[in-house]
Amino acid sequence: MHTSTMDVFKQDLVQKGVCNTSRLEEDVFDSHGMVKESADLIELLELGAMYPLQKKYVPSNQVLESAHGKYTQYEERARINVRGATTEMLDILLAEGSGPYEMALYEKIYLHTIKAMNYLMIGKVEGARVEVMRGIRQHSRVKEMAEFKTAEINTSKALVKQQAEQAEINDINVDDQIYHLTRQAGLSANQAQAVISLRNSYENGFTYLLSALVFSLNHEPENARPQLKNANDITENQYVKRLFSDFRKDSSSLISKNNVFVFTQTGFAPTRENAQFPFYNPVSKTLTSFCISKLARVPSTIAAVDILDNASRVSGRMMPLADLDQLALKQYQEDLPFKITKAVLRVLWQTIRDKGLIDKTKSETQDEVLEKIVKAFLSLFNLVVNQADLRAWNMVPRKTLFYCGNLDEPGLTIKVSNLSGKVLEQKLPIDPDAVNIVWARCIGSTLFVSSYAFNR
Repeated sequence: MHTSTMDVFKQDLVQKGVCNTSRLEEDVFDSHGMVKESADLIELLELGAMYPLQKKYVPSNQVLESAHGKYTQYEERARINVRGATTEMLDILLAEGSGPYEMALYEKIYLHTIKAMNYLMIGKVEGARVEVMRGIRQHSRVKEMAEFKTAEINTSKALVKQQAEQAEINDINVDDQIYHLTRQAGLSANQAQAVISLRNSYENGFTYLLSALVFSLNHEPENARPQLKNANDITENQYVKRLFSDFRKDSSSLISKNNVFVFTQTGFAPTRENAQFPFYNPVSKTLTSFCISKLARVPSTIAAVDILDNASRVSGRMMPLADLDQLALKQYQEDLPFKITKAVLRVLWQTIRDKGLIDKTKSETQDEVLEKIVKAFLSLFNLVVNQADLRAWNMVPRKTLFYCGNLDEPGLTIKVSNLSGKVLEQKLPIDPDAVNIVWARCIGSTLFVSSYAFNR
């Protein structure tokens, strides 16, 4: 499913506050309510992010687990291809968008974070702990994935070189062009400055803090400590700083000194747009072009989110905890050399293939009309497959804000102030004697709010 299709769902949410999942459900589930084997990965992800808005936490986890199974299956197949490739075509040489959706590193981790929160909203700490552990293991696979991408590129270069030699084509070294194209397609100065402080493209404070909270609820302070430290290290959120400072003095303080943890999420993840770049093709000796997807960010309309007590006094202002826009930009920056190299290799491979077909047609038929038809068909085919992959997980929230405190009264209000001056408020009950976890999503003029109170 492409961004243009998801725009309809987003418009309903923003303009009407309506979360209509019926079309996605028809595509994802069979008549028995089971996830179809053919269900699209993007549709599973989108549905998994939309269900919590309807408080459908179990179905959300069902489809997100199916999504996890699909992308891990794709990754294993790709690894097998790289290890066993000789003269077979690799997925890397297929055009963007013609294969399965390739999830970003932060998306793979965030999938488990959503599942953990789903479990918390139905009071299942053990289920949340399983997802937290899976997210931690996903962090440890990042180095392996980086090594895999390098192996994939090297294997593909070897395949293209082999094809060129068989076609008696020499001098296809394009490393200099790849270097300059990577600089040309890179982040703007402002974008590069925005992500310069990020350690990488996959760690986020929301995941780390939620992990620490889950471990604390499960009375595992030794496991909570490194997660809370990571959250402290990568975010400037003052509530997190206070939590970590208190934790260092008393490992039970996370849930003994605080009874309210509010996570408010806003916006949508960035979409993608087609970007075309010129490239000198050393095989055809012509100036050609290829496309890659660049990020299209939507500015936030929210000025501030405050937490009010029962007397409508401001208890605290929510502060940034995670920004998927920045992670997406960092991922783009990290992946760009691979994306450019893959695009160039695709152009080279297609040109070598086309030249072989045209030469064969000319030698076997001596038919100029048929030769022109073959050339026209291949040009059209290349135009189609060289379009960038514009698919994205649209419904995942752009930003997560966080507040925590100790409230004495059995209620609080989330107050959202927009840049336009419009104010949105929603009250909800809390249990002052329990640990209250609040999960809110602000979309347009609607606040979708869920909460669960855990015994200390």
